[in-house]
Amino acid sequence: MKRLFTTLLLSALCFAGNAQDAPRTLMIILDGLASGAADRIPLPYLQELRERGTYYREVHLPLPAHPEKSATYPWSCSLPNPALMSGTVFIGQEGIREQLIQHAFGDQTTAFVVNDGAYRDVAGGFDIYRNLRKTFADLFRDEMVFDTAKAVLQQSNPSFMRIHLQGPGSAGHRSREVDNLGEPWYGDIWHPESPYTQQMRKADSLLAEFVGWLEAEGYLQHTTLMILGDHGQAPTGAHPPYHPASSKTELLIMGPGIRQGATFAYAEITDLVPTIAHLHGLAPPRYAAGRVLSEAFVHIPVVHAESRPLEELNLLLLRAQLRAEQGVPLPEGFPGILQISTWHEGLPVVEVPALAERIRRMLEK
Repeated sequence: MKRLFTTLLLSALCFAGNAQDAPRTLMIILDGLASGAADRIPLPYLQELRERGTYYREVHLPLPAHPEKSATYPWSCSLPNPALMSGTVFIGQEGIREQLIQHAFGDQTTAFVVNDGAYRDVAGGFDIYRNLRKTFADLFRDEMVFDTAKAVLQQSNPSFMRIHLQGPGSAGHRSREVDNLGEPWYGDIWHPESPYTQQMRKADSLLAEFVGWLEAEGYLQHTTLMILGDHGQAPTGAHPPYHPASSKTELLIMGPGIRQGATFAYAEITDLVPTIAHLHGLAPPRYAAGRVLSEAFVHIPVVHAESRPLEELNLLLLRAQLRAEQGVPLPEGFPGILQISTWHEGLPVVEVPALAERIRRMLEK
């Protein structure tokens, strides 16, 4: 009996060790992380992490409008979030809410921790969903997000977890609020005293503590970190969809097998899902159309991606908006950003270049 107990105990310890050593991906969203923010504020820990991983200066995403939820837009969050989790900008396709990256993990545990309820429609399929807004109303208590993420890691050890800090993005909105008209940082998120700058610095400090904890607890050795924003930030605050800075964030990837100290100029938010699937040896979700960010991997030769389809599409949509603002009517049935749920309809191939070509022809008529 004593020998049996010892055998079972050793097996349990071995299993626990193997579970902690299994590959995991933690996708850390700093809400509203603008491209170049780490240099402009600066954010010393994010800058330091660049030397330990691969950094993308610009990650392009759909113009970050935030339509009201409706039958034609069945999402509770801004446009880039369903694109991020599905790997496609064609977010109106049939059954797409069951084709998000968390569904690809099968019986492996997945988790999502956030301090706002706006993301409930991209949270479907996660085994563990912690919306801390139900616990406290203060969006700026991002430390609670990391505290909860630590507890989830210790209790459930998910293979994939999205950790979303809402504070920076919400702070950015304050620079546009009329109530703050007399503040020196009104209309300027880069002011050293602006709420955005202060909250980003706090997020950088919290990130340093969290990564240090991962390392001390033995998690980091088998963990890939992806740190990015779910949208960018206009210099005047918030993410108005037709400001170019709103549709760009930055990305850092670090972990086993990831190049250290590498910098690349361009990626798209839809590339995250195929890359996560690649990290775990999984088939990407059905509609995922992005690419694996292969240049970030040590074992894959670097091949620079020359095409920039999402950036080109966004430039066309910005051109159309300028035309509308000048009083020139857009063609009937023009697929603007608010029609994103119907973008896939009528295309010979459901791909961004095909949509961009359709829009280009409509604008040239």
